[in-house]
Amino acid sequence: MPDVFVSVDTSYNTPYVGRLFAKNVHNTFTLEYYDKNRNTLNSQYKTFDDFKKRFQFSADDVKSLIAKGEAEGIKYNDEQFNKSKDEILLILKGLVATNIWKSSEYFQIVNQNDKVIEKALNVISDKKNYNAILGNQ
Repeated sequence: MPDVFVSVDTSYNTPYVGRLFAKNVHNTFTLEYYDKNRNTLNSQYKTFDDFKKRFQFSADDVKSLIAKGEAEGIKYNDEQFNKSKDEILLILKGLVATNIWKSSEYFQIVNQNDKVIEKALNVISDKKNYNAILGNQ
């Protein structure tokens, strides 16, 4: 049992997103996206921080992702996609960042909304609470 319990949010997990990931659509989409947009991405985002703050996929990019899934035999489900959309786009953004920089940038993006990491940072930032958890007075 962990010292501090944080429930995991799985509300974005849907059969649709599971099928996209099982067919590796997310990876092939981002590789093709980066290859097609390499020059634009490299000129628009000189730093990772700028990319992290400003980069977003367009509506056409989202349609391309959905079409790529359908080409792999994954029937589009609007309700499930919308439930998972934010998480899907966050993972895709992280994968694009990996193509531009390194894998550590992927984790900086996908973990930015991670409740476990957020709680850990809160605990270690509060010396009194941290010491109480460790049993130090």
